[in-house]
Amino acid sequence: MTFINKKPPVFIKVNKKQFNTIISILKVNEMIEIKEISDWSKKLLDKLLKYSVPHKEDTGFEYINIGLYAKEAQEIIYQFLIFNSNEVADTDYYEVLLRFREEYLNSKKSNVQMKN
Repeated sequence: MTFINKKPPVFIKVNKKQFNTIISILKVNEMIEIKEISDWSKKLLDKLLKYSVPHKEDTGFEYINIGLYAKEAQEIIYQFLIFNSNEVADTDYYEVLLRFREEYLNSKKSNVQMKN
């Protein structure tokens, strides 16, 4: 029987402060009363503490490599959004996106028409 070592496709290299921030956010979200959010926070926290790999360069710089599967990377982003949801500005960035997208598509059309 052959052992297959499947590596996660998403890798993030973070410094110690960034790693501590990620862990702190997950610890806060672990206390949220919504079970799905709390459960994912616990799973990610356990995984990061178990499988993250600390490194130290010859220069003394310390960093951590974090390997994630796509669903875990998606969930980490979701956890950040939950953590910061109370501090979000009142600007409707979806409307901004629509406006920028329309301008982009219009400029793309005009460039194509100019070439013809």
